Amino acid sequence: MAFYQKYRPQSLDELVGQDFVRQTLESALKNNAVAHAYLFFGSRGTGKTSTARILAREIILEGIPESEHESAKESILRGNFVDLIEIDGASNRKIEHARSLIEKINFAPSLGTRKVYIIDEVHMLTKEAFNALLKTIEEPPEHAFFLLATTELHKVPDTIKSRCQVFSFQRFSHEQIAGRLTEIAGKEGIEVEQDALFLIAKKSLGGLRDAIGLFEQASTNGAVTTALLQEEWGLAAEGAVEDFLQLLSEQETAKAIEYVSDLANSGIALPDFAEQILSLLRDKMLECAEKKEGEQLAHILELIDLFEEARKKTGTMPIPTLPLEIAIVTATVDMKSPQKSGWSLFGGSEKKSEVKKEAPEIKLTEEPITPLQNSTSAESPAPSAVSLQKELTKEILKESWKEIVSQVASPVIKVALHQARVQLLRENEIGLIFSSQSFRKQVEEKNHFNELIAVVQKIFGEQVTVSCSTTTVSLEPVEKAEAKEEKTPVTPEMISEIFGAQKKEL
Repeated sequence: MAFYQKYRPQSLDELVGQDFVRQTLESALKNNAVAHAYLFFGSRGTGKTSTARILAREIILEGIPESEHESAKESILRGNFVDLIEIDGASNRKIEHARSLIEKINFAPSLGTRKVYIIDEVHMLTKEAFNALLKTIEEPPEHAFFLLATTELHKVPDTIKSRCQVFSFQRFSHEQIAGRLTEIAGKEGIEVEQDALFLIAKKSLGGLRDAIGLFEQASTNGAVTTALLQEEWGLAAEGAVEDFLQLLSEQETAKAIEYVSDLANSGIALPDFAEQILSLLRDKMLECAEKKEGEQLAHILELIDLFEEARKKTGTMPIPTLPLEIAIVTATVDMKSPQKSGWSLFGGSEKKSEVKKEAPEIKLTEEPITPLQNSTSAESPAPSAVSLQKELTKEILKESWKEIVSQVASPVIKVALHQARVQLLRENEIGLIFSSQSFRKQVEEKNHFNELIAVVQKIFGEQVTVSCSTTTVSLEPVEKAEAKEEKTPVTPEMISEIFGAQKKEL
């Protein structure tokens, strides 16, 4: 017998984690105040069906002489007790199934005074089937009780929910799952590592049945260890995830990409690796939030967005490593340099401090700061810079546009801005007109737009705003405007000369 069946709870006392549900049902049974309809909802593997069976047994035993309790319990356990009817909503979802059930409900119980119907996955019933059941659930015969279970409460009509007592089954904590698995391991004589049990708990996403199934599968090889699970599931070691994130914080783009490639070649499942990255980033996020480290938190949130998107696409692209590689490049090249703000996921080591010291020197060598970037005083501006005190005019905007684009860090946005036509809409509003909707969307993406605004306001002052629009007319970038005005008119002689030259070449 499978472990999840062998160790299924047989009484309300054995229910793990669902304290509120257990206490409420025990009180109802003790006070003979059991309702005629219950609706249990929650994620899979949280005990809904097990609780329904336990409650159904207790309801039925109340209507049977005590001398027959043991035989009734055995019959219920085997699943052949005639007055306990279990229905799968997925395979009995049509209105004719509901009508057949309604017709039989009025028949008196065969072996006692109570009849119980358990309808699992009740949300799968059709609208017509729900409507047919509605009257019966609202005014059931005295002997009839309904126990409904679902993983998707929102699909159950409000008219049904309003006629039931509704109980929510919560996901189990890692500690609760590990504790239950420890009990099972003790009974089965299986050696386990506690870290391995917590790894199973994480993998099961709060579902105890799934966790027990994973544990049974792992135990077929003997002792359940972390190393065994990592090999069996294709998981990277915890230290490998930290090493990878350290490469990101040091902006080691090539090394991080090579790291992912090596993991893939060694058999590591990349979707699971992405989940491991997100799990560690979540821990770092909570740590930074507690310490109120806003700057580090901003970078971690960016990384979470990047690798969540990568996780969704990993396994669906022709090149399996591509989604993670895109996330790496975006994090280390397109994103603002973490070193500028002293950001590091893992601070404290000598290696990290060296990275922080060297990064600004490399940046200055490759891209020297212009006089405009160093200018902070309105009294002595650099000759080539636009003074913060000057009025924003069309001419100054035209002259300064190349300078603005050059100070934007993202290469992608630089390309998009070069395709835009810039104009002064109002006294303090700059308008960007794009011929392509995709270029406009790239610029309007929150982080990119904030970066552009920061550069513009650095040059023209905080009162200046930027707006974007799209036109179907083909427009030239603003930096080419002067060249356009100086073009020589095309004459027939020029055309003749051009085509004549082409003939000679042929």
